[in-house]
Amino acid sequence: MLGRIEKGSRTALVTGGGSGIGKELARQLARRGFNLLLVSRNAERLSDAAD
Repeated sequence: MLGRIEKGSRTALVTGGGSGIGKELARQLARRGFNLLLVSRNAERLSDAAD
């Protein structure tokens, strides 16, 4: 799903966001209020990380 990015918003693209370092980085960014765009080769892991 694509959404509109508001001016001044903070958005991060995290590759490998389904596991390991990428997943942990995504968690930390989310805690800091970033909007996230996660990318992973494994759809099931990516879905789990998005939750």
